[in-house]
Amino acid sequence: MLNRKYSANERLEACYYNLLLSPKLKFIGIIGTHGKWEINNQITATAATDGINCYYNSDFVDSLEDNEMRFLVIHEQFHKLMKHVWTMHECWKRDPMLANMSADYAINPMIMDLDPSEKYIKMPTDSNGKVMGLIDPQFKGMAGVEIFWRLWEENEKGKEADSNMMGDSTSDGESNSYSKSIQKRMEHDQLDDHNFDDVPEENLEKAKNDLNRVIRDAKQIAGSGSEGFIKQLDKELALEVLTPWYEILKAFVRKYSRGRNKRSFRRFNRSTIASNLLLPSHYSQDMGKVVIAIDSSGSCWSDLPEFMKNVIKIAQATNPSAIKVLYWDEKIESEENYLPKDYRNMDKEFRPTGGGGTNPKCVYEYLNQTKEKISCVIFFTDGYFYGSDIGDWHKFNKPLLWAINEHGMKDFKPVKGNVINLKNRER
Repeated sequence: MLNRKYSANERLEACYYNLLLSPKLKFIGIIGTHGKWEINNQITATAATDGINCYYNSDFVDSLEDNEMRFLVIHEQFHKLMKHVWTMHECWKRDPMLANMSADYAINPMIMDLDPSEKYIKMPTDSNGKVMGLIDPQFKGMAGVEIFWRLWEENEKGKEADSNMMGDSTSDGESNSYSKSIQKRMEHDQLDDHNFDDVPEENLEKAKNDLNRVIRDAKQIAGSGSEGFIKQLDKELALEVLTPWYEILKAFVRKYSRGRNKRSFRRFNRSTIASNLLLPSHYSQDMGKVVIAIDSSGSCWSDLPEFMKNVIKIAQATNPSAIKVLYWDEKIESEENYLPKDYRNMDKEFRPTGGGGTNPKCVYEYLNQTKEKISCVIFFTDGYFYGSDIGDWHKFNKPLLWAINEHGMKDFKPVKGNVINLKNRER
């Protein structure tokens, strides 16, 4: 630890104040006035934010040069500025580690661009001179949500490759399992902690409105010097609104529908037996059909074309072994079956039928009785059901994803499965 003339608290106070005096950084300085900041060695070993407040470890601050401390303080303000507690909320629920990494990959290059000479702002380094923070040129200019789905895909493909190399498989249920490539990324120290689950759900909406007000005020007060930040902020929020649900659907189908190449010594590889080389045979495990259960009651018809257009894109991108489309209202009205050779022309084959009431119990009963092998089920619905008996979905043993359309129930909560909202969110 360096022998400092001023305490960590005094240095941080001066840093926050000087940001307000800088023409270029005034916008960030104003964001820093929102929420509290404090020294708290119990919460973090370095620094942390819950998206509103910031916390700093005094020992860590004491170990930093002034330009490194400025980087740290600005880093926390960028998490607030980009509203990561909201824009990354769905990502956080799916994988906190990848969400944390994505948020840092998004903002660190932006901070480095503020001072390429590193005289005033520099990413901290440890005692060995190793950079403390996540940086990857391929993610520069991307929003946190977009980076998350890149990392998610990298992890899924990596786990499959690792499994093939090791000759065994990794369970899809192991949500904390990371590929070697992701583990290598984890070797780089993250600069701070993201306590995005510390803000109670009931306070999130008010907190977002308060932060929006601060950002609007900062734009007016800071003037032209803030233009670059505003453009990047708008890009982050636009991506959060427009891209996630399609990417979530694609990742869901890819995760649960692809067969894994496996090896088995129960049957030797015929091509090597003649050479007395007993190697395992390779086989592909068929994961079964992807079932897309479409609510064909009248309230869902207007959103159906856009949803199905993206189903086609996802089918072509993930290439599941088979897709079954069920149209349902109070009962199963019709079904369609597709193989990979059909995916290119699926739009010409869709024949939606229905228009009655809405009760997903009919889908549960159908799937519970079928002898077909199923990998996962995606519902497209508005979430408004007729009657209270919707089926014993808590007993269903396959992955479920409920896609709620633009005019659907705002706070739809299924008895089992994850939810994505296909509507645009308010900024």
